[in-house]
Amino acid sequence: MTRMPLNQILTLLLLISLVGCAQFKRSPPRLAVIPAPASDAPRVSLTRPAPADQAVISTVSNRSAPLVTVIDSRPDVQKLYYPGQTDPHHWRDAVTVLPLESFQPGFNELLQQSLTTALQNRSQYQTLVCEVTSFQVALDERERAESDLLYGFKTWDDDRVEREADEERNRRQEEERRQERVRYGQEDEKRSVTDSIVGFVFNAAVVKPIKSEMTNASRDRKQTVYPQTIPDSLTEGLQSGWNCQLSVNLQARTTDGGRVDNIPIQVATHLAKDDSLSVEAQMQRIVLAAVQKLTQQLQHAADG
Repeated sequence: MTRMPLNQILTLLLLISLVGCAQFKRSPPRLAVIPAPASDAPRVSLTRPAPADQAVISTVSNRSAPLVTVIDSRPDVQKLYYPGQTDPHHWRDAVTVLPLESFQPGFNELLQQSLTTALQNRSQYQTLVCEVTSFQVALDERERAESDLLYGFKTWDDDRVEREADEERNRRQEEERRQERVRYGQEDEKRSVTDSIVGFVFNAAVVKPIKSEMTNASRDRKQTVYPQTIPDSLTEGLQSGWNCQLSVNLQARTTDGGRVDNIPIQVATHLAKDDSLSVEAQMQRIVLAAVQKLTQQLQHAADG
């Protein structure tokens, strides 16, 4: 068999390696979180059935309660649905943001009932206007997504180290077998030495640098982290797990002389993600916790 000239072998291997290296340099696709209209967001009911022993509020009692009106004054950015990313390379966007529409009409009804209940002397108030200036529910999974990225890189790096160790062990075993063939006259010593030197030079001058470059390119690709595309205003102050941020301005008009009391309230609640519960149940829990906290602050303000 005619042996291929060494320079042709080197050229062929170099071209193959360069093509492979170019493939390794390709980074994972860059994705952006595209907000969807609120109509595409998941819907959750906030209706809680009344206990069997709870008395029905009479019409006379209702007359003594103020008329509660809820006004939506949220910024436009909070009227969209932001589905979070699941790709670990986009872990900064692993935040799902739900708008108020996901909880309507139950939220307005719950808010009206809770605000009325919070006023101990509700008969003194004629009207209560609740202006919702901010509301969002967010599931922050950035810590988990970042851990997934680091774990994936660690797994890849461990496999790389083991693979390189296997390659070095195989190389040494092949060299031992070559020397053994020469020792028993099964291979020409001069030709064997020449091939060994050529192989060593080619490995040191071509193979190792290209493999090193490919490894570095693959390492960079595995560690690529893209910047956040979700608006910072929606992720500021979030904790890992479920979050609900609610801000309202209350205007309570009294029955005696029509005095108006302005009460601004801001609440932020957080609950850890609980995989033993359904997503719907967790969404309900975080909103109910926020409304309860709002009610407590209103009671404190009213007592003051």
